[in-house]
Amino acid sequence: MSANLDFTAEPSLQALKDVGRIASHKIVWRGSEQICIIGLTTPELPFISSPRNVVVDDRLAAIVQEHVGILESQGLV
Repeated sequence: MSANLDFTAEPSLQALKDVGRIASHKIVWRGSEQICIIGLTTPELPFISSPRNVVVDDRLAAIVQEHVGILESQGLV
């Protein structure tokens, strides 16, 4: 789960995102409490791994805010 990765140059990963196997955020329930989780990947990914053509967007706060807006518009937050 990650909201700040661009898989367009990696077709096999993009295909997983397209079918929902890689998500940006997820809603889980614990009893009657709804928890919204927004996934982020560290901008250091290219230095600690080999992500090939996956692009990491380092604007973490802006990305979280964008997803909070999406969740709010759906009445989830």
